[in-house]
Amino acid sequence: MSAQLRLYLHRVAGLIASEARISTRTDGPAALRDRFTRIHRALPCAHSLEESLVILDTVLAAPHVPGDLVECGVFRGGMTAKLSLLARHLGRQLYAYDSYEGLPEPGANDVEDGHALDAED
Repeated sequence: MSAQLRLYLHRVAGLIASEARISTRTDGPAALRDRFTRIHRALPCAHSLEESLVILDTVLAAPHVPGDLVECGVFRGGMTAKLSLLARHLGRQLYAYDSYEGLPEPGANDVEDGHALDAED
């Protein structure tokens, strides 16, 4: 692991820890939205703030749906930091997975909305 990556992971962990010091279990959606916004300003995220807030609102609107949270492809950790607060609020686990190599080109068996994909799509 490079020194730059270690430093970045240290920064992400520090931000998550500082945000988690305030109990998210007793705070409502407005407080979580505020924390999502602060994290979005501090860490790179592949999603827009609006997309992140839609995910937050969608998950909060369905507390009856069981299960943990999973993020596939963590980019630089911005959404992972946000989802960790949401998981804590819900009393669930967050699992974050990344290949650290990007995605392979679409193959013959890859489809989207029932249509085959190719590298030009």
